[in-house]
Amino acid sequence: MMKKVLIGFILLILIGIISIPYWTGREIERQFPHLNESLYKRLNLKVLDSTYQRSWFHSYAETLLLSYNNQRFILVQKINHGFWPIALPKIHSTLHLASDPEFKQPALVYVQTEVQINGDSVSRIKMPNLGFQDKQADLQWQGLQGVVSAKRDFSKMQVELHNPRIQLVTDQGQIIIQNASMTADMQLLRKQGEATVSMPFVRLTGKKKPPVVLQGIQLAAENNIIDKNFLKFTLKTGLQEIKVGSDHYGPGIGNFELDRWHIPTLLNIRTALREIQSLPPQKRQNLVMLRLVPYGITLLKNKPEFAMTRLNFNTPEGELSSKLQVKIEQDLSPFALFNPSMLLNAVTAQLEISIPQSILDDSTDKNIKQQLKKWLDEGRLIPTADNQYYYSQIHLKNGILQINGKTIPISTFLK
Repeated sequence: MMKKVLIGFILLILIGIISIPYWTGREIERQFPHLNESLYKRLNLKVLDSTYQRSWFHSYAETLLLSYNNQRFILVQKINHGFWPIALPKIHSTLHLASDPEFKQPALVYVQTEVQINGDSVSRIKMPNLGFQDKQADLQWQGLQGVVSAKRDFSKMQVELHNPRIQLVTDQGQIIIQNASMTADMQLLRKQGEATVSMPFVRLTGKKKPPVVLQGIQLAAENNIIDKNFLKFTLKTGLQEIKVGSDHYGPGIGNFELDRWHIPTLLNIRTALREIQSLPPQKRQNLVMLRLVPYGITLLKNKPEFAMTRLNFNTPEGELSSKLQVKIEQDLSPFALFNPSMLLNAVTAQLEISIPQSILDDSTDKNIKQQLKKWLDEGRLIPTADNQYYYSQIHLKNGILQINGKTIPISTFLK
């Protein structure tokens, strides 16, 4: 009797173990539509058709997707149910052009996703060497790789991407970017995020122009949502060096800020631009003003701000530096965009500039020399005490312009 009970107990355990992939597959199938729907919404993709087939150990899904620019793709997902807790479920995904339904061409993207016990996921992304060519340009894209970690509801994502080489050739010249990388930390539900981009080497080559090499480009961006409807965005930029032929410039730093930019209006502008882009070229021009002007007025009514808190760039002659702040501080009428004076009356702006004297003094351009003399005579540029730099401080408020303390009506300045 005990032997039968023991055998039955062992069989029950074995059946339970063997059924693990089956129940895992059922749970994946139940969660699959919700997870994909959340992801597609984040990527602005529309599902046109979807199929899902489940067996004991594996499942297979195909989804026909439509992008915002009406490009169609097929997403193929082969799902290994795993054998928890020994082996976690894995999803092998490939993205193809819908024009290649038999998948004869290499996939555009390969993704291997491992699903954690709590539903979070880690995806490893690979893109093969790709080339796109038409009459106007030839783009070569070399082997992008990366890792994406995501919460089960995609409320938070961390991204790391690296691309060894990008090359663009047009009839105007060539651009080469080497070893570009990006990291991002996004909290999608709170609509907050940080991202950094690094481009150690960029080379620009134009016809009959000296080559330009940019080294050590760094970008760091951060966005936050203020009062639920307003975007605050900061961008910090850095550049180690620019080489133009045999001349060297740099390093340089630039910091920029946007504040109180109305998010619903920005989204409306984005939607309108996509709709206009999808129209025939002859219809686009007539609709641009009609669609965008009302949104532009709404955007300005919410009193957005822009600031260049720091701009410094080293040259052989000395350092260029500047600061700028622009605000909308008065209520605007619907006609402000068509009336420059009305618009300028609502703007408050401050600008500070410092430039090495030798850059302007040593110029051989007659127009620059004439303009320099005029600005010095009018007090728009003032030499520093050591005669090494020219500087200027400009203030605009209530339609009145002040340059280095001298008040000038804006109407006079614009003539």
